[in-house]
Amino acid sequence: MEQRTFQLFNEWCIVHYPEKPSGFGVLIIGDTQHFVDEKSSFWLQHYGRNQMLEELLDAGYTVFTSNLYGKHWGSDKAAELVILLYKYMIKTEILNHRIHIITEGMGSLLLPKLLHELSDKIRSICIVSPCVSLRHYAEQEKHQRLFFKRWLQEVSIAHQQSVESTMGSISTILENNWSVGDNPLFIAHIVERGKYEGQIAHVKTIFEKRTSNGLTTEFHYIMPEKRILLMRKMIYFMRKFEKVL
Repeated sequence: MEQRTFQLFNEWCIVHYPEKPSGFGVLIIGDTQHFVDEKSSFWLQHYGRNQMLEELLDAGYTVFTSNLYGKHWGSDKAAELVILLYKYMIKTEILNHRIHIITEGMGSLLLPKLLHELSDKIRSICIVSPCVSLRHYAEQEKHQRLFFKRWLQEVSIAHQQSVESTMGSISTILENNWSVGDNPLFIAHIVERGKYEGQIAHVKTIFEKRTSNGLTTEFHYIMPEKRILLMRKMIYFMRKFEKVL
């Protein structure tokens, strides 16, 4: 697997090159366990994600991602870095200017901010077990006091504000009016007791609203034992939107 790492604003980024490039790029925005360092990344070290990465490369996609300051929880700082990464990739690589995006969990919180800047640069979006509302996530976790306290600290650091300010703003600036505009959207919900299980009602509402408005949207329930089929489904979805360059 050919790849290279580089830094943008002191954050490590990585790009993986397919043997037979199609000219299309895929940006990955991971969940809380996601990382990129000088020599490796979560998608290289995790067996399941590594398999998914291989499928993307076999399909001809150039795949890129960034460390994004670790647990960013949808921060403006992380969104700005993703936009910079997109511009850097288009400038330095031979890629079609309209890319696909794949997000997991917390990574989905960045999408509304990215679409504000890059809407016409996004070919399709695939979200996996997404977190789409910090406020509802906070309400879900409040009963776990130690975890909740640690989580609040993570969010306050990510959003560069005090814990006290974070507590006061959970229902305002941290409430995410989640939308990806008119862009084609693929939603995959892994059926397991994950930390974002409480988000499913909000995701269903998004799906129903988009469907009623005639926007291209797919919703798939994926059983854990069928997870191996997930990337195949996403690639099939993405290819539908590659006919117009």
